[in-house]
Amino acid sequence: MEYRKAVLSDIATLSRLRLDMLCEENPLSSGQRAVIEDNTKRFFLNGFTDNSVIGWVAVFNQYIVCMGCVNFFSFPPNDWCPNGKTAYVGNMYTLPDFRGRGVASTILSNLI
Repeated sequence: MEYRKAVLSDIATLSRLRLDMLCEENPLSSGQRAVIEDNTKRFFLNGFTDNSVIGWVAVFNQYIVCMGCVNFFSFPPNDWCPNGKTAYVGNMYTLPDFRGRGVASTILSNLI
């Protein structure tokens, strides 16, 4: 298993994996899938370009089998976050055949 930072050329695969993740929770129509896939590609492209999103992937035999991302964003400062800068870990997804092997744990460690 190879672990590495996600790059622009991974965007199509990351978008498909995210759709798989969403469909496990709630199946989407083909129309919904198309819209969400398009918007997800744009989200990753913008995020990777402006460094508001960092992704890590696990690669097995040249295929991405697990992904995770950190989204950086700002909101109005408050008592628990005086500068308003925060991050959110999300889009954690592992293909079913690779679950239970610690792959996502390694991705999470890299994201942190």
